[in-house]
Amino acid sequence: MYEFDEFRSVIKALRNPETGCPWDRVQTHETLIPCLIEETYEVIEGIRIWQDSADAENFCEELGDLLLQVVMQSQIASEEGLFTLDDVIHNVCDKMYRRHPHVFGDVVANDADSALASWEQAKGKEKGKDKIENPVDAVPVSFPALYRYQKMLKKAVKHFAYEAGLEKATSKLQELTDEVKKADADAYDTSKKQKLVAEMLKQVVEISAALDVNAEDALKEACASFGKSFNEPA
Repeated sequence: MYEFDEFRSVIKALRNPETGCPWDRVQTHETLIPCLIEETYEVIEGIRIWQDSADAENFCEELGDLLLQVVMQSQIASEEGLFTLDDVIHNVCDKMYRRHPHVFGDVVANDADSALASWEQAKGKEKGKDKIENPVDAVPVSFPALYRYQKMLKKAVKHFAYEAGLEKATSKLQELTDEVKKADADAYDTSKKQKLVAEMLKQVVEISAALDVNAEDALKEACASFGKSFNEPA
């Protein structure tokens, strides 16, 4: 069995400017972004395959591919003098100690909700980048849009008493549906139509939240069902 230190050596060898792989050694943090995104989604798919088939082989393989992205990004950062893989490991380990006073300190947390509250309280005490003035706007823009809005919505309700609910969202969605019909009939410009569709999608996500449904997962399931429908004989 290969061990982690050997894996690190493999990545260093791939990045060697003279003897390394011509593709690997020219990669940058930016060029690897698509790979990082794809590998993350493939891990999620691996989990789904395991859940459906009880076969964890693909799940294991995809986690390895995701780990490759972490180590490769860290190796490039090390070459640039930014930080090393050891720094990455140290920082995340240190964060786990800080954010889990209910495990490594004297705080008591008897269930998942109280553990999360303990995490958030510990996070709130930290300085610098972990201190967020606007938690809604701080949800990463790189998240899938449906998922991001649902996360933003949850924080808006929690931190700013944003009014959300099934009745409000369905009523607004009906208004927007009527407006979209008029937009099509009146030949509104693309920008106007896009804003109307965006508002409709927001209401759909609010309906999903009210029903305790993950909007991103729901649409993925719909995509899968839609694709399979074309495999059926006419």
